[in-house]
Amino acid sequence: MQIKRYVAWNVQDALKRVKAELGPDAVILNARKLPWPGFLKHFIRERAEVVAALDGRPAPAFARQPGAPGISPGEREMAAAATTAMKPTGDPVARDAPADPVARELKEIKAAIAQLAVNNTKAAWSDPRYDEIYRRLLDQGVDGDIALSLVNAARDEFESPQSRRAGGRARAHVHPKMLERSVALAIRKMLPVAGPDSEPDSAGGGSCRRVAVIGPTGVGKTTTLAKLAARCALVDHRKVAFVTADTYRVAAVEQLRTYAEILGVPFDVVHTPSEMRTAMERYRDFDLVFIDTSGRSPKDRVRLSELRAFVDAARPDETHIVLSVATKSVDLLDALRNFELISFDRIIFTKLDETSCYGGILNVAARAQKPISYVTAGQDVPDDIEAADAEKLASLIIGDAS
Repeated sequence: MQIKRYVAWNVQDALKRVKAELGPDAVILNARKLPWPGFLKHFIRERAEVVAALDGRPAPAFARQPGAPGISPGEREMAAAATTAMKPTGDPVARDAPADPVARELKEIKAAIAQLAVNNTKAAWSDPRYDEIYRRLLDQGVDGDIALSLVNAARDEFESPQSRRAGGRARAHVHPKMLERSVALAIRKMLPVAGPDSEPDSAGGGSCRRVAVIGPTGVGKTTTLAKLAARCALVDHRKVAFVTADTYRVAAVEQLRTYAEILGVPFDVVHTPSEMRTAMERYRDFDLVFIDTSGRSPKDRVRLSELRAFVDAARPDETHIVLSVATKSVDLLDALRNFELISFDRIIFTKLDETSCYGGILNVAARAQKPISYVTAGQDVPDDIEAADAEKLASLIIGDAS
């Protein structure tokens, strides 16, 4: 069966495309209203989505003859039936439709956002200084709805409601730097940070603290874990051990084994959750056990379930999801959603030195509601890591004026 998804401004237009591409024998599987994402839904009318199928045959070449009526009575019946069948966003049939047209639509949306943002913000903000800082946030990769809320909050601080209703400008003495500081402060409030419990004294009393890292492939989990362990072993003189379940990646075991030899700490490789439990018992008298795991594709639910079994067996006191800031924001959020299958309580952002756009940090923090524990910038062990600082991160996110 050939299944295709059509999006148009109304059902009739979508049905015309169905008939033109699939022919009169096409079957309508689903029709629904399709709102625009985020704040765009407040400014652009809803579209219509129709999912159609053609059973067992290639789509015939079919086109209306020039000058023919716009829609036939039969098509009107199809439109009425499809309109009656409209379902809210999230309908299972719509979710199972092919994804390629969605990708094309996202590109079109992104291309339209810049102009829409300019028009809407100019209509809402009488002072161009708001528009400037809004653009800076978008340039840094901050999602449009988050950027809008930040600038509106700053406007509320500097303009009275009476002034806004009258179309007045912000107070003349509000310097752009004051506006920048106001937005930076609002960003700081959206960036929860957590001092690591693995620091000296916080894991006292002789109890062993288990620290695990999880995350997608290629984000730098093993190097990050080595940096944390090196600080604890060399600087804080803690009794540290390594355990790795990363037996999939080529040379991953040898990489961590090398770090363990340099630091002079014990190192175990586990292949099953049962071996993980045995290793945890072996190191119960240590101060800290650092647990490395295999990188997993956020879309591979089977592998994520396997990873969860290892993490559950380790019973970590801290589980940090490691994300690369150099990753596109949409992929960061996708990883965040899929890794929720495994309970994590903190976020580490890596590769700050490999990008100039830091908005993804704010996008993730705003949606995850989990504290940021560390950030890394570089490969040097143990130097290129530091505890997350909301003020520094806010300065990166707001960017430099251009």
